[in-house]
Amino acid sequence: RVSWRALETLAMLTMPAAAVLVALPENVVSLLFGPHWLDAAPIVRWLGVAALYQPVTYTCSWLFISQNRTGEMLRWGLISSGLVAASIAGAVPFGPTAVAASFSLVGLVIRLPLLFWMVGRRGPIRTMDLYQALLPSAGTALLILVASFSLTRLGAIGPLPPVELLSLATGLAISIAAACYLSVPQSRRILLELAQFRRFWQRGEVRP
Repeated sequence: RVSWRALETLAMLTMPAAAVLVALPENVVSLLFGPHWLDAAPIVRWLGVAALYQPVTYTCSWLFISQNRTGEMLRWGLISSGLVAASIAGAVPFGPTAVAASFSLVGLVIRLPLLFWMVGRRGPIRTMDLYQALLPSAGTALLILVASFSLTRLGAIGPLPPVELLSLATGLAISIAAACYLSVPQSRRILLELAQFRRFWQRGEVRP
């Protein structure tokens, strides 16, 4: 169950940040690269969609390894690579934004469900367990996405510089994530475990 818990913890940390990236790619691009790169914002938005789920897929390899299912992990690697190549090759004629969109959507709609099915068809961690582990983070990310969009799309505030708007969106995301995670028992337990781990680390009781 350690790998399953790692998947849930990673989702709690990465999905809120990815939601802000999806909602405000123009501000991120302008802040990091300058206004001359704003044409890349649609690409960044689609890559943000991939960032919602891509990090948690890496923990599934730990489930394969811990259950001595490296043969299945190899087969999944071949299948996943083929799907990625096909999604990119099919979208190349339509431009870079289409490539990013195709990669992200194929990953979300096809690769992620297929991976969860392959991991969960054998062993103590079932496919439904994986979806349940993602559910609190996915719901939180959706709320953050709506709230971040609302900052500029619904006229909640006037125009702000990229740094100020991202700071406001980040603070809002942290507040929403904290409220959501503390209201869900399984997420609340993970937050308490992380807090205890931090205390032990500061005391020197945990060594890298």
